Amino acid sequence: MHATRDGATVLDGVNLRIQPGEAVCVIGANGAGKSTLMRSVSGLLRPVTGSIRLGGAEIGRERPDTIVKRGIALVPEGRQVFSPLTVLENLRMGAYMHRHQPRGRTDNDLARILDIFPKLVARLRQAAGTLSGGEQQMLAIARALMSRPRLLLLDEPSLGLAPLVVESLFGVIEHLVRDGTAVLLAEQNARAAFRVCTRGYVLEGGHVVLQGETGWLAQQERLQSAYLG
Repeated sequence: MHATRDGATVLDGVNLRIQPGEAVCVIGANGAGKSTLMRSVSGLLRPVTGSIRLGGAEIGRERPDTIVKRGIALVPEGRQVFSPLTVLENLRMGAYMHRHQPRGRTDNDLARILDIFPKLVARLRQAAGTLSGGEQQMLAIARALMSRPRLLLLDEPSLGLAPLVVESLFGVIEHLVRDGTAVLLAEQNARAAFRVCTRGYVLEGGHVVLQGETGWLAQQERLQSAYLG
């Protein structure tokens, strides 16, 4: 896939794959193209050339709402919750695609997701903008899960969060993968990403420069010096 932003090439021949129920990470510094990749897969940015397929079906020219219906949900960098709305209203927005289905099914989804994020239960009537950074990240992931995704895209979920909060969030990601959700994780925090992902890609300047199982990647000197310290 090739993609541009503001007329500049950002992704130059990137190829990757992810299987159902698998967690895969994309590691890279700021400007490597991680967010452009996520925006392309979710339909917010159309690639210049190349193919994006979900279950064999081409989705690279589909609208973002159609891609959500097909089963891909994006948690964007910076969380981007609806600040004036309550936590509950944010979660209901995540289920917008299912608004014509029986209310009971959406309520069941809500109950299941609140079991995953119990800290949100006491915040349901609170404005999302008043939550802590970690709580907003939980809400952003929970909102995406309300769409019942087959593939969850997480763009820099650890950004700006305390280490204990990051550990808690990545524990949730592990739980989601065990339950069968495929996760594509874009991260600078390689240590955290390798905890939950079995395979990874290292992105530099819009190119994949390393790829393989995360255990192998962690041993590569190039990655160690840049991302593992």
